[in-house]
Formats: sequence, structure tokens, C-alpha cells
Amino acid sequence: MNNLPRTIVFALSLSGFSSLASGCAPSLTLGGAQVREAPPEAVSQCRFLGTVVGNARYAPMTDALNRAGEKGATHVVWLSVTGGRGATAVARAYRCSTG
Repeated sequence: MNNLPRTIVFALSLSGFSSLASGCAPSLTLGGAQVREAPPEAVSQCRFLGTVVGNARYAPMTDALNRAGEKGATHVVWLSVTGGRGATAVARAYRCSTG
């Protein structure tokens, strides 16, 4: 019975840590989840919507996909992805028709 308070503190600490860790990286939004990666030749007949830059430290590609989704993109072509402290992902966003 003496270990009960320590167990509760440990469980609360783990809960707080997992919340903190998940808060560091962006999650994929509904729009971002609809965006697909493509090689340049696959988007040659698609409408170019602009360049998107993801800046999230732990998930720059997820951030870029979310930004592409906000523009209404269906596909991205990655231009560059860098890691480390100033991680970035740069992609060209396209909207391709399904027909």
C-alpha cells in the first residue's frame, strides 16, 4: 500500500510526457491526408497551386502536406527535405482531376 502514491505519480508523469511528446509534432489533417506524393511526370497535366514549405521541427513533411491540403492539392512533388534543428520540407503542390 505504501507504493500506491508513487505508482499514481509515475502514471501521471507518463501521461504528461506522452501528451507533451505528441504536441511537438503536427498531426496530419484531413486535407493533408488526401494529398499524395508523386514524381514530376505524374503531375504534368495537373494544375500547379504553388510551393508549400513545412517548418515543423519533428515532422516538416507532415506540415507541408497539411499546407498543401489547405490549398486544395491532391498531389505534391518534393523539392527538398532537410532535418535537424531547422528542419524544412519544400514541395510543389498540384491539383489533379480524377477523370
